Formats: sequence, structure tokens, C-alpha cells
Amino acid sequence: MIHGQQGTAVVPSQRGAQLHALVIRLFREYGADDELVDSAADDVAGRYADARINAFVPTLIEREVRALVRERAATSVIRLP
Repeated sequence: MIHGQQGTAVVPSQRGAQLHALVIRLFREYGADDELVDSAADDVAGRYADARINAFVPTLIEREVRALVRERAATSVIRLP
């Protein structure tokens, strides 16, 4: 069992819902490619799958994915018409 950001208990089946919400939130915030964000969230979450202490896992996942999206946004080329 992991704990959500507000201290509520989160069972593993809810982890997918949290990741989905994160993907949507970052997509809206940065306008990033949703497949990129989704893939990054899955990759980062996979690294924490066997964590013994899970209280801060959702926060750690969000920080890492947010940093990746920011990095990609900063290096992407904007084409103007």
C-alpha cells in the first residue's frame, strides 16, 4: 500500500489512476506530447515499484516526470508559420 499526497492510503490498483491524472495535468500544463509524458511516468513509476517505503513515491514520480517534461520543452524547437 502506498500513501497519496494528502496522506490517504492508496492501493496499487489506484497507482494507475494517479499516473493517469499526472499525465493529464502535465499535458495541460506544458502542452507536452501525452505519449511522452505517459511513457516517462510509467518508466519512473517502474523504478519505484519495489520501494519498501512508499509514502513519498507519488511525489517523487511527479517531480521526476515534471523535470523531464520541462527539459524536453526547453530543448524543443518551436516552428512558427
